[in-house]
Amino acid sequence: RYWQQDIAFAKKHFTGLQKDEMLASILNTLACTYVKTHQADSALYCLRNAAHLIKPTNNNVLKAYITSTICDVYEDINRYDSAQIYGLQTVKWGQILKNLDLQQHYTATLSRVYEADNKPAMALIYLKQFDSLINIISNTGKTVEQAMQLARINLEQQEDENRLEARLEHRLAHPGRPDLDVRLAGQQEAAGREPRQHLFEKHRLKLVGGTRQKAHDLAGALHPQARRGAVRVRQHL
Repeated sequence: RYWQQDIAFAKKHFTGLQKDEMLASILNTLACTYVKTHQADSALYCLRNAAHLIKPTNNNVLKAYITSTICDVYEDINRYDSAQIYGLQTVKWGQILKNLDLQQHYTATLSRVYEADNKPAMALIYLKQFDSLINIISNTGKTVEQAMQLARINLEQQEDENRLEARLEHRLAHPGRPDLDVRLAGQQEAAGREPRQHLFEKHRLKLVGGTRQKAHDLAGALHPQARRGAVRVRQHL
């Protein structure tokens, strides 16, 4: 049998408390198999040995697992008083380990066992505890989902920031291209200014000549006698 080989392997390769933990785990697994095949006596024999081996260790998870299996065996054979004792111990282990699923499962088991044992008041108490744990687990699930959504948002924001920083670092690492662009822009601007300056000079010359002509015409308009006098002087000469 495989479980016998496993026990032999644990005894050969492990020592001390580590060996006890390995053996207790194997015996607990074997007991679960016996429970499924309705061999309660063999299951309880394995579980008692497993509980004795695990007691001096600090493996509270395995202690809780063994205790819960003992509860299941006693419920299966209708030994409700013993099932209640180990069911209560299992719920306490769930509280110590902060394992809501373990507490939920065995408050339901206790409610069922007390009802079968004709103790409706106790059955109702543990049924209410079961309902409360269901609500807590449901709300905890929503909180976890919200926390995961927030984590995803933060991760996306961080990725955007990383991409932006990478682009900035790339630009700083290649300063030649912006300078070249600036020089080209300057050359284009200077080239664009030259025709305008040339036109401005022509316009300024035309303006000066035009202004002089306009001034001469204006003087004649204001002093017509002076212009006629000048004409007469030329005639007499």
